[in-house]
Amino acid sequence: MASWSISTEFYTYVIFAACLIGLRKHAWVALLFAMTGGPVLIAMLSERNMATVYDWGIIRCIYGFAAGAMSWNVYVKWNEKLRKRFSGSLVEWGTLGLVAVFVSVAGTTLLSIAAPYVFALVVLVFAFEAGTASAILRLRPLVFLGTISYSIYMTHVFIAKRLFDAGYQLDKRWNINPFTHREIDGGNVEFLGTQLWHGDVAYLAYMAMIIAMSYFTYRWIEKPAREWVRNRVGRRQQQTVTSRSAVGA
Repeated sequence: MASWSISTEFYTYVIFAACLIGLRKHAWVALLFAMTGGPVLIAMLSERNMATVYDWGIIRCIYGFAAGAMSWNVYVKWNEKLRKRFSGSLVEWGTLGLVAVFVSVAGTTLLSIAAPYVFALVVLVFAFEAGTASAILRLRPLVFLGTISYSIYMTHVFIAKRLFDAGYQLDKRWNINPFTHREIDGGNVEFLGTQLWHGDVAYLAYMAMIIAMSYFTYRWIEKPAREWVRNRVGRRQQQTVTSRSAVGA
């Protein structure tokens, strides 16, 4: 479920804000602690290494967020110096190749704990948007999917559950069993469809429903809520500036 991830993200944002307010110019100390302590704690506490979720997911989230913050700081401070070395088609495709190899080799082993460092490099490389891979990612269909990606994440489990609920009702009411059962890692796993092409059709329908629903949740919930928060914060900041100006006068 997406709930554990969203919960850890929320508290990570709270911790991030507290560090900025409390440490100010010394917030880099918290960043350093997260980037060094995070992987150590995960290695010590998690039985599934980086695949930890609701148990030690908060550590994973803080560690990953810190890696993203580090990439942003490096990009801002050394943008021009790094552009020659970290931009271009060769670097982008090489980075994607590195990701493919890393994911294939690391899996859920101890090596997987290095994932935030690997993907921090990916973020940094693609921040320059100077290669053919970036050009492909700027195509309108992919930009659209990126725009609604948060909504996709929030809705995909819900839609999957409803599809399986529909399958259970078919079996219960009309004795039509639409599932294939397979034993994976000692547990029974259900797949939609009794033939391979059934699964292909189910996946296409599933993706279409996710994209359609996510578009509407983005348009009617996510975007309006984001704009409401930004406008509210903007008005408060404007009121603060006006008040200070009045006091100064």
